[in-house]
Amino acid sequence: MIFKCKMCGGDVEPINNTNIGKCLYCKSIMTLPTSDNEKIINLYNRANDLRLSNEFDKAKEIYEEILKIDNNQVEAHWGLLLCKYGVEYVDDIRTKKKVPTCHRTIDSSILNDVEYKLIQKKAYGELLELYEKDAEYIDKVQKRILKISENEDPYDIFICYKETDENGNRTEDSVIAEDI
Repeated sequence: MIFKCKMCGGDVEPINNTNIGKCLYCKSIMTLPTSDNEKIINLYNRANDLRLSNEFDKAKEIYEEILKIDNNQVEAHWGLLLCKYGVEYVDDIRTKKKVPTCHRTIDSSILNDVEYKLIQKKAYGELLELYEKDAEYIDKVQKRILKISENEDPYDIFICYKETDENGNRTEDSVIAEDI
């Protein structure tokens, strides 16, 4: 079975028969589903493809379908969280690693979310550490977004763009956004 990276979509190689894998493309270390059921793995890969395309609501439906088949799939609960917070993994210019960013602003912390609490109960060891690390990072991103929005006038439209490219140069989108 081939697992797809939830950060870039590349192929993931499981590490020493664990539920942790390393992407062969972006080199990210990530949690993997605990199933060897080919149908479930295919559903995960399809949900991740949708989430990578920022189609969070469609991906959420597939993660929910996985949980109807097997409610013990911690990775599906994590997928639901990623969809709820609109998480996309992007390249960090400084570290060259994939880091979470959020497309949805939610007032409540991911660390207090019911799905996250469930993950904390069901995951253990290195799996739990990886979930906790990402959740803490997502929480910091959400807090930064909320802090910025507190100091802004109310708005009807928010323009989202990438400020710099992988070389640290300003993107064309950032110039257009500034003009708007």
